[in-house]
Amino acid sequence: MALAVWKALEEGRVALLEAGTGTGKSLAYLVPCVLFSRQTGERVVVSTYTRNLQEQLFRKETPLLAEVLGIELGAERLMGRDNYLCSRSLDAAVRRIAADDPRRALAWALFAGLEGAETVESLGGLRAEVDGPGLAAPPRCPMNACGYAERCPLLRARRRARETRLLFVNHALLLTDYRQGGAVIGPYSRVVFDEAHNLEKCVMENLSVKVSRDELHRILEPLRLGDKEDETWKLLAHELEQAGQCADRRRYRLDLSKKGRKLEKTFGEIFGGAEESLNPARVLRSTKTRYVDGGDAFAVISDSIKCFLFTINEFAESLKPINEVELSPDLSPFQQEVSFVIDELSSLAEEIKFLAKGADEESVFWLDWGPDGSLREICGSPMNVDRPFADYLETILGSAVLTSATLSQNGGFGFIKERLGLGLLDARPIELVIPSPFPFNEHCLILIVTGLGDPNEAGFGGEVGAIVRDLNRAAKRRTLVLFTSYRLSRSTSEYLERFELEGPVLVQGAGESREALSERFRRSPSGILLGVASFWEGVDFPGEELEMLVIPKIPFPVPAEPIVEARAERLTALGEDAFAKLFLPEAILRMRQGAGRLIRRMDDRGVIVILDSRLETRPYAGAVLASLPSRNIFHVTAEECAARATEWLAGS
Repeated sequence: MALAVWKALEEGRVALLEAGTGTGKSLAYLVPCVLFSRQTGERVVVSTYTRNLQEQLFRKETPLLAEVLGIELGAERLMGRDNYLCSRSLDAAVRRIAADDPRRALAWALFAGLEGAETVESLGGLRAEVDGPGLAAPPRCPMNACGYAERCPLLRARRRARETRLLFVNHALLLTDYRQGGAVIGPYSRVVFDEAHNLEKCVMENLSVKVSRDELHRILEPLRLGDKEDETWKLLAHELEQAGQCADRRRYRLDLSKKGRKLEKTFGEIFGGAEESLNPARVLRSTKTRYVDGGDAFAVISDSIKCFLFTINEFAESLKPINEVELSPDLSPFQQEVSFVIDELSSLAEEIKFLAKGADEESVFWLDWGPDGSLREICGSPMNVDRPFADYLETILGSAVLTSATLSQNGGFGFIKERLGLGLLDARPIELVIPSPFPFNEHCLILIVTGLGDPNEAGFGGEVGAIVRDLNRAAKRRTLVLFTSYRLSRSTSEYLERFELEGPVLVQGAGESREALSERFRRSPSGILLGVASFWEGVDFPGEELEMLVIPKIPFPVPAEPIVEARAERLTALGEDAFAKLFLPEAILRMRQGAGRLIRRMDDRGVIVILDSRLETRPYAGAVLASLPSRNIFHVTAEECAARATEWLAGS
């Protein structure tokens, strides 16, 4: 694998490298990246999907590599802005605390200064005393124009990132940097994408347009138009009057507030009108509904949309005098905020136009309805990202290495190449599949439970719960259950609540973060963790931390999801089999990710239990089973399952 990475770097090519668990793929790409960078002086960027992997690479693998090679790597990590402390906000927080408790304020200031705190996370328990997220670098930031620029953690981190030759980032930040013309991390031409199976999702998210119900309020909030006693506005209005930008400072402020209220009213009418016309009885709840023509979908509220677009231009024009004069230094930060507001209002107007038209054949449009039937978001996304991603590779990168434990289908990369547009490139990618060295057949037992009901029926949660209960009582081992929906997870949880079990039942979706749930699970012998979505990948439970994995359903994409539905329709119209080209490949990749949670080390042992009855009856069962890590597969009844698993684990 290291040789393949070196070849890609040296020849300026794209490489697709699947490396199974335990191959040491991190070092396999880090070693050639470091050596190539030292030899050529070129920067190499390593991009991951999860924070956990980025942390492992930066804190564990890089120091190990420096020690082994006997060189100073000088690697840096750059995170999203919301991870870094804002010096201005921290200063304001200390001042607020000082008003009530000067001693505590001094302790805060000393800690932040002496510890060199740069991230919100580095504050530790102190975050509980103030609003932790409120101390993070804001989305709208004057950057170098800020009075705190010299001691800004975000600016310092970005400067270090631009100067280093080995930089760790995540996919979202890298793609944002591309859209912003390299403004964040500077020039580069060599990238390694680890966890590359998530690249398509990240590109899709980056190119999507979403307007939420509270979007306008968020944009206008820094103006504080509703605060009649705000001293900033009093000083601003006075200076504008002195500069001849407004004839009457009182009337200017009053007129601006009036236009702001009108703007919020017309924006609310877009969402309220859509609810009344498209979901009057509020029957659409916690769901997404697709529309293919905005002119038809929003016909009833077309006048509200036109009124909003007129009002937003009118309001933005009224703000412009603030930026056309030189104000006193005290007003400089507010003047910068006004610039941000004008820019964001312009972007919002363009987004509303795009979503209201909603007739682009290469895009998918939908409405996101909340649990109470209210309209949360209006969304638009490209149907495919093949061409945009291929353009990125061709225009920015000299070489790109895409790697993951799950990239291939049936030993080939056709699926990922099509989805990411790699077939559109002039040169063919380097392709290599490196199997895991782990003895899966000896260390992993797979049980397919037969005779269960339809996994899409309402009573299936009880069947899942009964098997999980029996496994827990018989084997007394930590068990992770991976669900494809919160609905099924909740019904299983409700069933398990009736029984006394060997350990606690931890349920994702009850307000705890994935990291907090994972840590509780590790501390709970015989615990049961019911996980959804994010637990299918990026979590590591080696050894006795996890010995039983239950997968109730094959993780097929949801057919009603707008992007999935649109893609399926497109494939059908082209005369292709949407199930074979879309649903099955995605399910197999997801299944491989989920099954990979169990065996994380060479000496790990465990049992995978799959409860989907379609593995008995459907023609695609063989393809799904072939994707599993072990050939040690047995079909058992629900009554036999717990005894078979316990017997096998006892033999370990």
